[in-house]
Amino acid sequence: MLSLGNASESLARLGVAMILSRILTKPDYGTFSQAWLVYFFLLPFFASGFRGALFYFWPKVGVEGHKELVLQGLFLRAAGGLAASVALFFGAPLIARAWNNAALEGPLRAFSLFPLLALPTLVAEPVLISADKPLLTAVTGFANRVTPYAICLIALAVIGATLSETFGAIVISAAALLIITVWITLRPVRSSPLRWSWRNVVEQIRFALPMGAAPVAVQLARASGLIIVSFFFSPEAAAVFRNGSTELPVVPILTVAAMSVITPEMSVHASNGRTDLLVAVWHRAVRKVAFVVLPAVAFLFVYAREVVLILFSSRYLNSVPLFMIMLFVLPFRIPNFVIPLMMAKQSRAVVVGSIIGLASVVVFGVALVPVIGLAGPAVAAVLSQVLWNGFFGVKVHRLLGVPYRSVLPWKHLAVVGLLAVVAGVVSLVAKQLGWAPVPQLVAGGLVFGAVFVPLSLLTRVFPELERARLWKLCLWAIGRARKPSADGSDPPER
Repeated sequence: MLSLGNASESLARLGVAMILSRILTKPDYGTFSQAWLVYFFLLPFFASGFRGALFYFWPKVGVEGHKELVLQGLFLRAAGGLAASVALFFGAPLIARAWNNAALEGPLRAFSLFPLLALPTLVAEPVLISADKPLLTAVTGFANRVTPYAICLIALAVIGATLSETFGAIVISAAALLIITVWITLRPVRSSPLRWSWRNVVEQIRFALPMGAAPVAVQLARASGLIIVSFFFSPEAAAVFRNGSTELPVVPILTVAAMSVITPEMSVHASNGRTDLLVAVWHRAVRKVAFVVLPAVAFLFVYAREVVLILFSSRYLNSVPLFMIMLFVLPFRIPNFVIPLMMAKQSRAVVVGSIIGLASVVVFGVALVPVIGLAGPAVAAVLSQVLWNGFFGVKVHRLLGVPYRSVLPWKHLAVVGLLAVVAGVVSLVAKQLGWAPVPQLVAGGLVFGAVFVPLSLLTRVFPELERARLWKLCLWAIGRARKPSADGSDPPER
């Protein structure tokens, strides 16, 4: 349910990008993207770490302290939101001048109250999860994540509002969502007594700040490409880069879901001091994620032009090279080194590595812009990810005592990658059909799958459990097809 909630936001963003790319001019679409970028740039500074703090303190304070914990969480998020809103309102002229986009100031100021209203709603998810309300968690998360994007579409695509009016409407909807969400969040703790301790507030802050350092660096690293483009290029170029750097949601959703599933098991092995079993569980997830991500990268690289045409129309064909470059970031996100290091209580290495990743993407991006132009930040993202993974790989080797040859399932990754490349090359035959983008993409996918799946079964890189289920399904289908019913008629449908 939580994965579906996260997927809803990713799909909503992608859907908005697809529609607005077709109805807005490039300068307006670039300005729209930059306004959201500023919010997502500020968000980790004022939100990271407090989610984990609520999870941590919930069992410690007991039923008697749950209401106080929730109210303090709301207070801290509101305080952070107020600081972000003030920064957004007064910083709007500076950001507009720095990015050479005078049209950005109005939307940013209209949007400035959004952090104050939106950040407190982030308390709902950890509280409802801790209170064992998964369905309510998913519904509330879906409403808070999707509503702003729905307002964007209604205002811009249906009503024809200006960008400033659109962001003003988003703020009004956020106010309504805040009232509803706070009411829902307080319901599970309504029987707890009402009390307040500033000492407990300080404890939450002390816990949240170091925990939030790594997520801040990660989020800023991922946003840095568009930020650098905004400093050096026009809003039109920002629109082109925004669509070229689009990450299809299936990859991050799959990676996060897989790692979330194995985290409890890894935690048990870590508490027992069994690093070997911890790494084995992690490798199992890496192999399964790689089996989906590597073929997806190969296929999307071959059919990048068709994907961009389908998503953003022919107006953004300049985004195709950027889209192809950014695909090379995805294989490096498969391992998610942070999980085993965190489970082994090596949080310092995680923070240092995250800062190195952020610094490298900024340095590479700024240095490459004069050399290769708009592609510079995209190439920087790939180079930074290589450096990032190299640092974390060394830390896993040193801190967990894992030999370099065993840091990752290298052989498995190499075989899957090779099979994906072979399938991608063979799928090029579908390009010769000269069809429209959608049928050509479907034809290419069928050819790709017809090559990759049999090869993966023959080389035994197909995940073991999934392979057994596939063979069982095939044998059952063959048996049903060959076995007539008692009266000689065709077997009934099951």
